Amino acid sequence: MMKMKSLFALILALSFLLDMNGVTAENNLEDKEIDISSKLHQAEERALQKVVAFNNLPYHLQYMNQIKLETAAVYSQVEGKTYNELSTVELEKLNQVHMKTLTLFNDLQGVSKQITPLYLESTLSNAIEFNLVIAEDGISLFDILTAARNASTARDIGVEYAELMGYYYEDKFKTWDNPADAYRHFSWNFLNSKDMNVNKSRIFGDIHELALAAETEAKKQDLPYAGQITWGVLTAKDLWTSTKASVSTFNSTFDNASIMDLMNNSEGRKYSLKNYTRVSDAFYDALEIDKKLISYPSEISSTIRTQAWNGWK
Repeated sequence: MMKMKSLFALILALSFLLDMNGVTAENNLEDKEIDISSKLHQAEERALQKVVAFNNLPYHLQYMNQIKLETAAVYSQVEGKTYNELSTVELEKLNQVHMKTLTLFNDLQGVSKQITPLYLESTLSNAIEFNLVIAEDGISLFDILTAARNASTARDIGVEYAELMGYYYEDKFKTWDNPADAYRHFSWNFLNSKDMNVNKSRIFGDIHELALAAETEAKKQDLPYAGQITWGVLTAKDLWTSTKASVSTFNSTFDNASIMDLMNNSEGRKYSLKNYTRVSDAFYDALEIDKKLISYPSEISSTIRTQAWNGWK
């Protein structure tokens, strides 16, 4: 009888310890969730204190409109051509208009206040991206400025969150290929969708990824800088069509980091349609509750690639 009582007491003690471990684990999980939520809010609040302001815009808007019309006209003349198919006259026209848009881009950077440096992209990818956007039908000059402002806010959100979470890379806060990267892409598309609409937001998001893909190949060309811009623009325009038509082309064009960005861009647009006023609340639910976001490129599988392509096309 004494042995039975001792065994029963031991079972009770073990059960109590297991229950206590369960409570501790549950409390730790709740603390972690509260901590992540708090840091997401802090990152957003800090970033919103640095919202970009532009000076001397009337002049730039007038000049932008002139460049926009000129760029669109030149593009219509070379529609469907590759770089090697261009005549000398067509090539010269494209080079001229691309250098004008690059000058305009640099001017806009100069008249903006507190804009976060574009340290993740090169001047070449920015030039390719800006040329594609400025000539896009349905995208206004105010849309371009809105997207630029939101891009700066999203970059600030990523930097602030990386600092709060301790994501470091050498002397910088690492805001790529990690949850800060996901927050940055989600935020840009969420904010663009709220300020414009989902369709326009997607144009900006898709062009950004296409420009990065085209830039990689453009750098390999033995061309002067203006020629690399032109080559990159024409390549990006071709990729926009070919990646939608072929899953193999899509997969060879976008690496895992780009697929991660495409997926997180898409979710940012989707969550903008829900009843959220703060991007940090939307991101927290998408990341922690709904498990809809990609935090690291290593999470990309063949299933996710298929999902990404279906959304892309």
